[in-house]
Amino acid sequence: MNKEDAIARAMIAKMHADRLAEKLSTYLFFGSLSIMLIGFKITGKIDYTWLQVLSPIWVPPTIGFLISLTFKFKHKLTRS
Repeated sequence: MNKEDAIARAMIAKMHADRLAEKLSTYLFFGSLSIMLIGFKITGKIDYTWLQVLSPIWVPPTIGFLISLTFKFKHKLTRS
């Protein structure tokens, strides 16, 4: 393995580590928010519905699904 290959591999590894750290921080944020809202709901500090309390768990995947569905539909339209 030459020097350029080693540098390229190191750059790719850094990019993967950065993406992983970004995903992890997003999961930690929404997980912490969910735990906090559930605690507030159980103790009676907030008067939200359970749908609202659990929204940090189900809203991000729903948005991701809708975005991917939109891109898939758009790609299908441009191919025809």
